Amino acid sequence: METSARLLRLLSLLQSPRDWTGAELAERLEVSPRTVRNDIERLRGLGYPVHAVRGSTGGYRLGAGAELPPLLLDDEEAVAVAIGLRTAGTVTGIEETSLRALAKLEQVLPSRLRNRVHTLQTYSVRAQTEAGPRVGADTLTAIAAACRDHECLRFDYVTHEGGQTRRTAEPYRIVNWGRRWYLVAWDVDRADWRTFRVDRMVPHTPNGRRFTPRDLPEEVTDRVMRGASSAAWRYRADVVVHAPAEVLTERRSARRGDVCAAHRRGHRRDARRAPRPAGLRLHGDRTTGTGGARGRTGRALPESGFLMFETISVHDAPEVRAPDGSAVRPLCRLAGASFARFELAPHQVSLAVSHATVEEIWFVLDGSGAMWRREGDREEVTTLEPGLCLTIPLGTTFQFRAGEHGLRVVAVTTPPWPGTPEEARPGRGPWDAQSLPSPEV
Repeated sequence: METSARLLRLLSLLQSPRDWTGAELAERLEVSPRTVRNDIERLRGLGYPVHAVRGSTGGYRLGAGAELPPLLLDDEEAVAVAIGLRTAGTVTGIEETSLRALAKLEQVLPSRLRNRVHTLQTYSVRAQTEAGPRVGADTLTAIAAACRDHECLRFDYVTHEGGQTRRTAEPYRIVNWGRRWYLVAWDVDRADWRTFRVDRMVPHTPNGRRFTPRDLPEEVTDRVMRGASSAAWRYRADVVVHAPAEVLTERRSARRGDVCAAHRRGHRRDARRAPRPAGLRLHGDRTTGTGGARGRTGRALPESGFLMFETISVHDAPEVRAPDGSAVRPLCRLAGASFARFELAPHQVSLAVSHATVEEIWFVLDGSGAMWRREGDREEVTTLEPGLCLTIPLGTTFQFRAGEHGLRVVAVTTPPWPGTPEEARPGRGPWDAQSLPSPEV
């Protein structure tokens, strides 16, 4: 083997991330150890920093130098670099540099590799995606250096609502997802983990104090994907998927919600990503909504569809105590609503409450009584008698009492009753609530 060819072969071996003993290199090159030592000196003379460690565990390794020497790439590495340079597009300030590097690489590519790269470029089409913000290379490298050196970042930040804030954070990881870059960091002022969009950051220099690294609470990519999806979509809903949870976990994308066990048929999926409530679908499995879709305000949005068709007698329904003190028999449920019977004994008075998530429509079956409702500055007392229908909108504080024959009401609640334990908020009404006996189960 000629000296020039042997030097290129030696350089290729040294570029692999490992230490080589002189004997190993001599065996690979089929030369003596003395020739290997002479070739190492020739490479050093050409500007390649070849480091040597003495001893039984020592060897040769190519180190970092003051200037970038020529690199040797195999076929697959050269194609990968060329494709990467062609598809770079989410970082500003490197477009011209990428084209110059690509031109140099393609000029020296063998024809067989150049044809592979050109074929991929000719017969592949990049899908038109949503226009995403672009980030400066200097911003990314500055943030990455702060992550490496454990230095606090001080930066101006534009919130999702468009507000301007100033933040101090301990940076940990930069995540590239789709056409956006995110920083996972510990927010010093808020004492909690936060995910920041890098294109909304304007870092200040110099960096702040050094910090002791914390343990990351979870896989950073999952955190970014869940957080970004939750912020980007208008509606949120719970969906029951009639399929095993492990199968659903394999098939879902992290950007489309979380999987958790359901308390009844199927498995519940917190489906955060949907352009509208009717757009929730998982093809191949039957899905039904539970709890109703919700907008950013948390207010229930219309939904339809049965969980399963049901038939139940009011006498067979279990009787439970509502937060306002009335005896309730939950009956049939829809995907976004439920039907129940409420009852007060003669002369009993409920507690005054308001609902955080549930709205109701009442229909008086029999008995008599009165209903007090207040929303904002509006307040009224309504006499209750059979055949009367009335509503309790979200956030309305209400209280009701029964006459001498008691009070029985049927109601539609949306989303399905009961809500969360914190759903009923205690309030102050016009009447003193009386002690109510526990219902018979």
